[in-house]
Amino acid sequence: MQDIINFTNCKQFGGEARFDENNEIQRLTLKIQYNGLCYKLRFGPHYFYHCISEYLGCSIYSALGIPAQKVLLGIYECAGEKLPAVACQCFNVDNLYLMTMDEILYEQQNTDFGENILNEVCALEQQQDFDAHELKQRFWQMFVVDAYIGVEKRLEDNWGCLFDRSTNRIIGLAPVFNCCSGFCSDRLDKDAEFKKIFLGQKIDSWFSLYDDTGYTIDNKPVSYFEFLSRTNNIDCLTALAKITKKIDKIDVNKIIDGIELLSKLEKSNFNKYLTLRKELILKKAQQINPTYRMLVKN
Repeated sequence: MQDIINFTNCKQFGGEARFDENNEIQRLTLKIQYNGLCYKLRFGPHYFYHCISEYLGCSIYSALGIPAQKVLLGIYECAGEKLPAVACQCFNVDNLYLMTMDEILYEQQNTDFGENILNEVCALEQQQDFDAHELKQRFWQMFVVDAYIGVEKRLEDNWGCLFDRSTNRIIGLAPVFNCCSGFCSDRLDKDAEFKKIFLGQKIDSWFSLYDDTGYTIDNKPVSYFEFLSRTNNIDCLTALAKITKKIDKIDVNKIIDGIELLSKLEKSNFNKYLTLRKELILKKAQQINPTYRMLVKN
């Protein structure tokens, strides 16, 4: 079980504040040094479940064998309060620079990328900065895992590659980062009624209905289940088969149980949430997608 870290007295290198639509502070970000490493520390008065989602999402990615950003949970004392905080290890150190996919595709002057998921895949195929097969493989891995943990809107600025300034070239894919929008975190932090339902004794199948990918097809929003149950994209369906098998083998409950900032009820409900999404989105899509059934049969 991870100890609760107090980041208050860590060496700081500046920060910034993000405000909501009511001009109230939503999130504070500080650049800090912890155990000799550089982290971005995020916290705020209405940012608790975002912190949990970032930590839990990256931890699940790592457990599934997909490299993810190193994250730590703790607290930061601010204005007399001990606020939950998540520390995310920085990518931009020494000669390394995080080059997000929107930067890569923009530099290629590729106009096909955007919110349309089909155009997104086409743009990954057309770019010439990095191996297209490896990019598409990571894209579909993230799509399936994000369907499992409920990440909303992982668009081009939420994943990318590591660029080495000393050699002026991309050296590989960046670890997965920015999982803070998973697990209905935005609604839990902002909607008191939604939080009340979540903290109730029963989480039913309705909880899996919050299923927005952030992508569109023909200008219409696409849900994870809708896409996975209908697509004939072999790369996507291959990722679905492999990731689902891995999910069955990892001990998600152990990961969740190690989060001391969560109550016993919250831990139980996060576990139920993931169980529902696995069964009602991933496995149900496998059952009804005809191309998937042909794929696994062969």
